[in-house]
Amino acid sequence: MGVSPLLVVDDDSVSRSVLERTLRGAGLDCHVVDGGAAALAWLERNTPGLVLLDLVMPPPDGYAVLRYIRAHPRHG
Repeated sequence: MGVSPLLVVDDDSVSRSVLERTLRGAGLDCHVVDGGAAALAWLERNTPGLVLLDLVMPPPDGYAVLRYIRAHPRHG
């Protein structure tokens, strides 16, 4: 069984780019999205190994994404 990808959620393009380069450079599989709506859509179809989540974003913010993760046992 393969390792689940990491999910990076951040509305700041520079932060996303730095995180993605660093994680991929370390040989890690990651999926990078630019906000809460994209994260929620991805989470409906996938289970991440780890989530790096910006909490302060335009709605749906990181807190909404966190509530979704906590409400769905397959993610926790």
